[in-house]
Amino acid sequence: MNSYFEVKLKYTKVTESGAERRVIETYLVDAVSFTEAEARITQEADERSLLNFEVKGITESRIENVLTDEGEWSWKAKISYNSIDEVNGREKRINSTWLTFADDITEALIQFEKTMDDIVVKCKVESVALSSIVEVLPYTSETPN
Repeated sequence: MNSYFEVKLKYTKVTESGAERRVIETYLVDAVSFTEAEARITQEADERSLLNFEVKGITESRIENVLTDEGEWSWKAKISYNSIDEVNGREKRINSTWLTFADDITEALIQFEKTMDDIVVKCKVESVALSSIVEVLPYTSETPN
């Protein structure tokens, strides 16, 4: 199972007109620890030659599943399904947070529902909302230790 961290990175962005402005962007980093997430985002910023960058914050993300990174906007969905509690035999609702990239909310909802069709357990989309995440950095074997 992946563990994701949301990393806020502040840097100087050069606009198309040539003007410089400070921006803060959120990246979703697949890492095993806060330290690895910081190392990965720092390496990525170095490779992209971002100006005056600094990590402004790292938080553990509730996102459990990333569907696709193709699309203009990122969308978070709250997905729920029912499970049987083995201890007392009762049915309980389990919530999960998924992320996808799509050009609009309709396309995002279609992606969520298409993925849910492949799951044995009956799932339900509780909500879909626009996310501030600009990119997902998946785990690779070249990731620094």
